[in-house]
Amino acid sequence: LLTRDHGVFVLLKGPEDIVVSPNGTKKIIRGGNAGLTKGGTGDAIAGLIAGLIAQKMDPFDACVCATTVIKEAGEKLYKTKGYAYTTREVIGLIPELLFGRYSLPLGERG
Repeated sequence: LLTRDHGVFVLLKGPEDIVVSPNGTKKIIRGGNAGLTKGGTGDAIAGLIAGLIAQKMDPFDACVCATTVIKEAGEKLYKTKGYAYTTREVIGLIPELLFGRYSLPLGERG
């Protein structure tokens, strides 16, 4: 209702992130861990979404991509640090995980 009535995309962060578009398309993204509950991870997701949209990625795809990459970063860091990793370390993994996921420059995605 909120997404349709106001023409917005919503990303609800949690153990399972939920992305909903104005047309009702919904995606649930699983993964991550409790290490992502610290301050700043939501800001990292928001910044990544903004950067992806600025590069012409569809807003729904940008939300799904950003939360997937952040969750993958948390999972990767957990393997070596447990939950004792920082938001800065999560952000540091974005390029590796993002560009490993896409073979084309982001502006050329179809």
